[in-house]
Amino acid sequence: MTAMDEDARARIYAAIGPSRNEVIAAKRRVLEVMSDRRPHHVGNLMNLLVDDEGVPTPQHGDRIDLDAFDDSHPILRYVRLQTAVVEAISELDALGFLVPAYSGEHANLGQLLNIPWHRQGTSSGIDMSEGVPILRHQHIRLVHSLNPSYFPRIYDHDLYLEALKDLEFDDRPRRCLYEALRAYRQGLYISCGSLLGAASESAWFSVGEAFREESKTWADLLDRGTFTDLQKKLLPKLRQWAPDSLIDELVSFSSLLRRMRNYGVHPKGADDAAVERYFNDETCGVLLVENHDYLVRLAKLKVDLKEKVS
Repeated sequence: MTAMDEDARARIYAAIGPSRNEVIAAKRRVLEVMSDRRPHHVGNLMNLLVDDEGVPTPQHGDRIDLDAFDDSHPILRYVRLQTAVVEAISELDALGFLVPAYSGEHANLGQLLNIPWHRQGTSSGIDMSEGVPILRHQHIRLVHSLNPSYFPRIYDHDLYLEALKDLEFDDRPRRCLYEALRAYRQGLYISCGSLLGAASESAWFSVGEAFREESKTWADLLDRGTFTDLQKKLLPKLRQWAPDSLIDELVSFSSLLRRMRNYGVHPKGADDAAVERYFNDETCGVLLVENHDYLVRLAKLKVDLKEKVS
């Protein structure tokens, strides 16, 4: 190992460290495969992204050349994608989505995350599992309480937010959605509904950004106006570019979310019974799915508006 210096080690670590997008992709694939609720061996799951992308399995004798280092080398790409799956499984485990399927020892990642190398006639391998999360079990399955009807998008915030990038949310609405999903998993349905209402209002302000440059009035409204004033001024604009049926559906759902938000901050309301029906596991789960579809449609509307207004 004398030929392996710290600079080479650091370059290998950097090359096999997965991006956030790769970890999110791994979570999606792991959840898709595990939706059958059967036990799965982590060694098989680790190859999901590798197989999807057609990265060749390193063969005996394959090594990376430290003197002509290439961070896109297939061996490094192979280990990088496997590491993304390990990170994904560890996150899903931390969220309480996974349970052991059989008793057994910890999963052994040493062989899987070993990088063979050579330099100036010296060949060896380096175990790169240091710093990679320890997977607690060799065989895992989904926890039984997860409802397959809503699975997987309402259980993981990364997958929930993935389709909403065009809304360009800042940290506040992103946190509202993240905490709404956590509240749902903990059975805190009133909190979940209130947080969805807050994120909904942010989404309408995001759509309104398409008109910021139109006048100072629009800019002031977007920076300091209320949701009610913003939506009132925005609706005639939206009806010029989108079907009335779509706008009516979006307004109706935003009204429901606003009532749910108000339920959590006011002592009583005229339509409490209509809102309270969403405060159980089944109907709140449906609400989260419908909310996701609603936000996706608002995101698409924003993209269409930016193209037409510019």
